[in-house]
Amino acid sequence: MREVLSSLGVGSATVDTILDEGTLHPGEAVDLTVEIEGGSTSQAIDAIYFSLETRYRSEDGGYETTAIQQEVAERSFTVEPDDHRRLDASMTLPRVTPLTKGAVDVWLKTGLEIDWAKDPQDRDAIEVVPTEKMAAVLEAVEGLGFAFSESDCKQASVYSPAPFVQEFEYEPTGSQWRRRVDELELIFAPLSDELEVRVEVDRRDSTYTDLTGGEERAEWYTVEHAQVSRLRDDMRALVNDNF
Repeated sequence: MREVLSSLGVGSATVDTILDEGTLHPGEAVDLTVEIEGGSTSQAIDAIYFSLETRYRSEDGGYETTAIQQEVAERSFTVEPDDHRRLDASMTLPRVTPLTKGAVDVWLKTGLEIDWAKDPQDRDAIEVVPTEKMAAVLEAVEGLGFAFSESDCKQASVYSPAPFVQEFEYEPTGSQWRRRVDELELIFAPLSDELEVRVEVDRRDSTYTDLTGGEERAEWYTVEHAQVSRLRDDMRALVNDNF
């Protein structure tokens, strides 16, 4: 009976992952401690796996859950009843990991693979904050006269190593922009050795006859430093060049 109950998840082994840091930035490594408690019967564990996940909006308007990265920490061991195992591991957040800003969530799912049983799982929310260069770009845009309004992950329509991109939407607050700009959007493209940002300007233009009454213009910009004042000047030039 115990074996049957364990296969249904009752009295099965449990898993809990503790992160040394709950706030991370893309590209940062974190140490993990995995604690496994044995259940009411001996169970063979085929593997411990980690899955870093988020959600993105698909083209049909629904949301899809996707694994940003998956890793296997250890394979093939047995957990005896009431046994306690403590394993150390580590992982690095991929550079494409979205920031947990606006409507975006990121979490780490830890699971045990057990044949003929419901896999025990643990889920831990992770706060993902900007890198130094990302933070400088966001600060520069706000200093230019734009206020953050929304952030969401959407199905990729531009190049991305992930099936999604994260869009940061800003509304104009300064009078110099309100009459000409509907919205400013940013998309970060973190490459292996540099950061690029796609700057899209949704501008007001009464000479256009499309359904939105305006026009979208976008350019890629390579972020080579984290000096906010210089970035602000570059962002101003980019926006002005789109008029």
